[in-house]
Amino acid sequence: MSIMVLWYYGIMVLWYYGIMVLWYYGIMVLWYYGIMVLWYYGIMVLWYYGIMVLWYYGIMVLWYYGIIMIVLSIIVIWYYGNIMIVLLLVLWYYVEIHLFLKCTFILFYLFFIYS
Repeated sequence: MSIMVLWYYGIMVLWYYGIMVLWYYGIMVLWYYGIMVLWYYGIMVLWYYGIMVLWYYGIMVLWYYGIIMIVLSIIVIWYYGNIMIVLLLVLWYYVEIHLFLKCTFILFYLFFIYS
């Protein structure tokens, strides 16, 4: 009798109230506080630090090294002719991709660290 009561009511109560409480409060807390914290701090940190770092360091590095690359490209093309244009374009492409990946990595790093 006691085993039957334990089985029936124990499992029933565990299933009904356990799942109900887990679903209601768990999802409610996860949704409200989780999304609120993720939205507020995540977006705030991603926007402020991510855009600031991307704008300041990304544009600064792109401007500084980009201008150097343009000057070097003009000098090398002037001296060595058209053969080096392909190599310079490949090098330029590599620098652009490298800077883009670096800035993207900084964004994701800041987002995951501060959120």
